[in-house]
Amino acid sequence: MRLAVSQKSSEIVFSTTETSRGFHARVKNGTLRKLAWGLFTTNQTDNASHIIRRNIWDIVGHYFPDSIISDRTALENRPAVDGSIFVISTRTTDLELPGHKIRPRQGHPPLNDDRPFFKVRMSSQARAILDNMRSSRSREGNVSRTLSQKEMEEWLVNLIQTSGTEPLQKLRDQARLIAEETGQQADFATFNRLMGSVLGTQKQSLKSPRAQAFSVGHGFDTKRIDLFETLRQALATNCPPGHPRRNAETEKLLPFFEAYFSNYIEGTRFPIETAKGIVFDGHIPTNRPNDAHDIIGTFHLVNAREYGKPQYNDFASFLKYLQASHAAITGHRADIRPGEFKVHANSAGTTVFVRPEMVTGTLEKGWGVLASLPEGLPRGIFASFLISEVHPFDDGNGRVARAVLNQELADANLTPIIIPTVFRTDYIQSLKALTGDARTTPYIRAIARASKYTSAVDFSDYERTRDILLRTNAFVEPDVAVEKGIVLAMPEAEPIGLLARQSDHAALRHPPTTNKVK
Repeated sequence: MRLAVSQKSSEIVFSTTETSRGFHARVKNGTLRKLAWGLFTTNQTDNASHIIRRNIWDIVGHYFPDSIISDRTALENRPAVDGSIFVISTRTTDLELPGHKIRPRQGHPPLNDDRPFFKVRMSSQARAILDNMRSSRSREGNVSRTLSQKEMEEWLVNLIQTSGTEPLQKLRDQARLIAEETGQQADFATFNRLMGSVLGTQKQSLKSPRAQAFSVGHGFDTKRIDLFETLRQALATNCPPGHPRRNAETEKLLPFFEAYFSNYIEGTRFPIETAKGIVFDGHIPTNRPNDAHDIIGTFHLVNAREYGKPQYNDFASFLKYLQASHAAITGHRADIRPGEFKVHANSAGTTVFVRPEMVTGTLEKGWGVLASLPEGLPRGIFASFLISEVHPFDDGNGRVARAVLNQELADANLTPIIIPTVFRTDYIQSLKALTGDARTTPYIRAIARASKYTSAVDFSDYERTRDILLRTNAFVEPDVAVEKGIVLAMPEAEPIGLLARQSDHAALRHPPTTNKVK
């Protein structure tokens, strides 16, 4: 006898009146296992609830073929914590399954926006929002049909954190139209008040701490806060010390080279002699005035640094310092709004940085972590990552991050650092490792190596400094360095691979015989 096999999976089969006797015979001979009324499986080993879970939507479509996935299930896109799945259907009795329960109710027929989902339909988000505005109670220990106010607030904040406020505004417009069609004007009014309260445009008592913070402009990116805590723990337990200042004379030209390399990393690339003429002689290339002023602005900011004198001691002064630093670097570029936080989301590759609505709140949470760390390199490393990860400005975030790193070092009377061109790949990859995989060691090691390198360079004389940088490969382009296995060499030591890449191992054992840049 041929089995009525599910179209999606041969793991489950449904019986009919005609096949029932044959199915039960196969249960007796061990080739089928009964899961529920009319539902069997060919899987004789796995837990019954696990089998149900991975085939649940096929099962819903079989027993409730006219249904619409609704209420909390439509917003959570998964069974509830107790296994409940809520649907709108003409069928009115619950279906008990191992580890799951399908709970139908009557409701409005499908709307145009309710999209096909397996053999049933899924309520549109706008419709699901309206349905979740209706209060419901848990019964007999089961989860409630709709999200609680606190859960709904959390859902809204998560949506904003992921996609911004614009999609939420569109959902409100769609919900308004659906409410007119389904007669849910009261539900829409409830949602409109709740949304306005979360956005801070209306006053209503909120239950979620995150929503409360967001409503007063202090919403924060929870994933970033978790990442900051991971870095804090690593820095508090395993961070090497920085290198004390030698004297002002040996660091006289450090601000120039710091500004030069910090801009080179971001793509503002000039030959070092051209950059020297820009900064010290005012020779502005007529074809690249903005790029020239990027270097000049960065130089003026870092050259004005005062050692042993902290520039901020609370969150308010920290924000002012960030904005003033950005304005100093980018003041000539009105198009990127110098000193002002971003109003549009920004990203780099697959990394989407903190949403504009959460910049201040995330920085404030980060400040709390920063203030708890020991001064010097731990604070500097954390502060630079905080700015890099939040990316609070339209542009110039990397230069501000490195300026803040070095301000923290200067506050502790330590030598600021440079990130040589040859070191760019190691530096960027270490940032990506922390952002993408929460691996703290590469970034800590990279900054510590850069600190060690910089402290060994004599910045008292331009020709002498340039010669040291040439001999240690500092100016080598990153792609050339990777292709030829060239690594940064310590001024008085063998070349050191700053990250343990397999491609660097040969270079570590056999450093290039010629390492000057022509």
